[in-house]
Amino acid sequence: MSEKHWLVAEAAPDEWHAQFPELSHTLRHLLWHRGIRTPEAAEEFLHPDYGRHVHDPFLFRDMRKAVERVLEVIAAVEVVGIFGDYDADGVTGSVILASTLRALGAKIEIYIPHREKEGYGLSKAAVSFFLDRGAKIIITCDCGIASVEEIAMAQAGGVAVIITDHHTIPEKIPNAFAILHPLVPGNGYPFLYLTGGGVAFKFACALIFESCKKSSLPTTNSSLPTPHSIAEGFEKWLLDLVAISTVADVGKLIGENRVFVKYGLIVLQKTRRLGLKKLYAKASIDPRSIDAWSIAFQITPRINAAGRMDHASSAFKMLMTETEAEAEEFASFLIRVNTERQKVTERMIEEAKRQIGAGEGKSFLSAYQEDWPLGVVGLVAGRIAEEYGKPTLIACKTPMGHLAGSIRSIPQFDVVPALHEAKSHMMRYGGHPMAAGFSVENIDIYGRLCQKLDEVARERLAGVDMRRTLRIDAELSLQEINWKLWGALESMEPFGEGNSRPKFAARRLSVVAVDRVGNGGKHLRLTVAGATGGRRKMIGFNFGDWARKIELGERVDVAFELGVNEWNGNRELQMKIADLRLSEKEG
Repeated sequence: MSEKHWLVAEAAPDEWHAQFPELSHTLRHLLWHRGIRTPEAAEEFLHPDYGRHVHDPFLFRDMRKAVERVLEVIAAVEVVGIFGDYDADGVTGSVILASTLRALGAKIEIYIPHREKEGYGLSKAAVSFFLDRGAKIIITCDCGIASVEEIAMAQAGGVAVIITDHHTIPEKIPNAFAILHPLVPGNGYPFLYLTGGGVAFKFACALIFESCKKSSLPTTNSSLPTPHSIAEGFEKWLLDLVAISTVADVGKLIGENRVFVKYGLIVLQKTRRLGLKKLYAKASIDPRSIDAWSIAFQITPRINAAGRMDHASSAFKMLMTETEAEAEEFASFLIRVNTERQKVTERMIEEAKRQIGAGEGKSFLSAYQEDWPLGVVGLVAGRIAEEYGKPTLIACKTPMGHLAGSIRSIPQFDVVPALHEAKSHMMRYGGHPMAAGFSVENIDIYGRLCQKLDEVARERLAGVDMRRTLRIDAELSLQEINWKLWGALESMEPFGEGNSRPKFAARRLSVVAVDRVGNGGKHLRLTVAGATGGRRKMIGFNFGDWARKIELGERVDVAFELGVNEWNGNRELQMKIADLRLSEKEG
């Protein structure tokens, strides 16, 4: 009765377990299946340390010359331009750079494009903006690696361009003054999974280090101001933004990213940013309990809402402001536009599903409506791809007259090679294996693009198991679900991409109590007993219909995540249902 295929992880080797007798069996098993293969890797994973597990930013091949050029411009009291993307990764990265450069005494100009009116990436209009304002450098944030013509235009105008980006490398790389990108061949940086905000942070750290070093030396040119010194530990207060960037852009929570998010969560809990404090209050976010889930589902959607529904500059200003009045204004605005975004998203999903129907006969789903807001199409594509289990494209018409949209894919289908095959139909495109954006000239070409992507998907997915897979980390009995297990899971925080919250399965549980709860009975509350003892409560969000399918005493198999339910000062373990099915009859 379940639509999902349960794939249970194989047992970790005995020799692996023997290396860590001090750790629980389940924790050792979970570490093995997250690619941990040595005691040193296990130590780094379980105890990420900022002092030991963060790389030297000067390992980037172009970092030193980028830093030297920026410090020259600052010393000459000339303008540094920052061009940032409009999503949460680009906005936080832009704030990281702007905060650092201002602290170093730089004159800066900021340009964040309008998602619908300008689209993704460095534009010629933005280059003209910086040229008009006398910028000597343009620093791109979370974009730029595909902006060949625009960067050539800037450099022809005497402006050096420093790219900070992390997106898929295109066929042609711009001839920029410096490129800070972990995926560029020969870049020299050992960690490949930095987000845009992560790369911006490494640049900020290098700028701070070199500026502090220079400020301690006697100047050789009295006509230029000496470099600004900066407060010790300044860069660590930027980690709240790095954590938001990393989680928001689904950066893998391994290696250096794991360090950033762990320490960034600490900074988020005691952030100095007035805008974030106001946002916490208005969104009922308890700063003491902020975790990676809070970033993903409470903070990020509100930052992204600015660029989706209006202009991302509101989010940028909220994170930069130093006045109570502005913090109040911008936080209130983000709360309001996010509520509007939620309503628009639900309406668009229903409209798109009516176009798609059952999705039969198509390997690549698509839907288009002229008046859909461009900022929301990615969310709609993601929801439909998840529900139908097929790559999905959602598009609309832009104010410039062409069509643009977003694609969200499934684990079985890397969308980037498919876009390369269909590139003749598109004006621009780019993205990651599971998410991409594009633009086309008109509705006829859009139709040909959809047809081509469907052909590519049909060919590449032929013979591929298309069942939605639910990966189960381990099977447990109810007796094994205890506070010791919870303690082991806590040591694996933060959870996210590359370190998903563990899912477990328990089989042949007897239903002791069943009830529908929540608004309209949308949710399911179960109490179950194990075949060999033990009893636990479960909650299944949006599983309310199961209350009509199961009876007391019936046996069920449950896939679940383990959590803690707290009320009135009490705490108890709670199993959150991820999937549910009736147990097979014995014999």
